Amino acid sequence: MSNPDGSTGVSLHLVVDQQIAAVDADPDLNPVWKDFDKLKSKYFAASRGPFFHYMVIANHYNGDYSSGISRGIPAHDLVVTLGYAGDSTALELAGTIMHELGHNIGLRHGGTDDANYKPNYLSIMNYEYQFYGFTIGGVANVLDYSRVRVASFNEATTNEVAAFAPVAPAREADRARISGLRFNEVQVIGNASNNVDFNGDEDISTASYSRDFNRNGVADVFPASQNDWTALLYDGGGQIGDPALGFLQSLNREELFLVAPDEMEPCLTVDPSRAR
Repeated sequence: MSNPDGSTGVSLHLVVDQQIAAVDADPDLNPVWKDFDKLKSKYFAASRGPFFHYMVIANHYNGDYSSGISRGIPAHDLVVTLGYAGDSTALELAGTIMHELGHNIGLRHGGTDDANYKPNYLSIMNYEYQFYGFTIGGVANVLDYSRVRVASFNEATTNEVAAFAPVAPAREADRARISGLRFNEVQVIGNASNNVDFNGDEDISTASYSRDFNRNGVADVFPASQNDWTALLYDGGGQIGDPALGFLQSLNREELFLVAPDEMEPCLTVDPSRAR
């Protein structure tokens, strides 16, 4: 994206401070936003409100084993709850932070919709990649939102030779850089350009077949996926931004949230066996 100073891109600044004191430690934020607000009111300076998202890294919320939750889409608050999993890796934690922040800046599990596990949506918002990321340009475990648009995909006519088709302005070369693809919890060989081993049998089938990528028992047709980086919303659901600073464009929106906080579903559920 283009910035007022002529530069491009987005810089994320993580400020790690205001650690919660032992006396206020809460092993289970339940109900999540009521307990969250108790912590936020004590540890988060109100003057930071127009400029920061507030994140609490905790053990559990609502007695569940969800990896985290955003306070709506877009939003300004987020919770990451991998604390109960003593064996969680730095990559899993980073991927979960980026996933929940993605909700905060306007992304759903399917980009523009809530359809998870869409094979043509190559984003950290897709559960397949939250803990793993991608291999991009030969570099493994890259955590990223979608940078390419991929054409619609029909589960009933999965074709490994044709694989994915780009949607302009995405190019074949853009998809060729993306590998480490995952379908039905299995990482497959190849890249997102062509000859994709969708069923993970290490053989490229020339015949089309049906595959249930989103595990719902129905042969779905997924619409073309979006380039996430062209769709981000930075106003935190109308809570972030200070018009007094002279912004050229109002940060207000007609609707405060695209997805209201009380309509948010828990994010990726982690096997309870990983609890300490």
